Amino acid sequence: MIDLIRRLNAKTWPYTTFLLLCFVTYASLFPLPELDGRWFRHADKVKHMMAYAALALPVALARPRLAWALAVVFVMWSGVMELIQPYAHRHRDLLDLVANTIGLGSGLVSAHILRAIAHRWERRNAAAVQAAHVQPAGE
Repeated sequence: MIDLIRRLNAKTWPYTTFLLLCFVTYASLFPLPELDGRWFRHADKVKHMMAYAALALPVALARPRLAWALAVVFVMWSGVMELIQPYAHRHRDLLDLVANTIGLGSGLVSAHILRAIAHRWERRNAAAVQAAHVQPAGE
């Protein structure tokens, strides 16, 4: 199952990342104002972190080295979004940029942890399969 997900992500991560970037851009310029601040004061910042973590995840799982370079590009993209938001009847907020950066970092770290778990899982399963195929010498 993990191998299937890895192969699928290896083929689709550019498309997934592009679609997520389009979504993040749209959400940055055209908000849903009825949702902002409904749960708690900084709910908007949590949404920023979650969106940018999701943006980092597909590329970080498929191409970890490239993910760090793209994360820099995504931080710059986030900065540009903050700069042009006043022209889209939004408010510029430095804390949004900070939340986006934290989200990207958490997406990269989460992908690293997931890759380590998957690697350990595959090694354990491979050892179990190998142990099942080894027969005792007396038989």
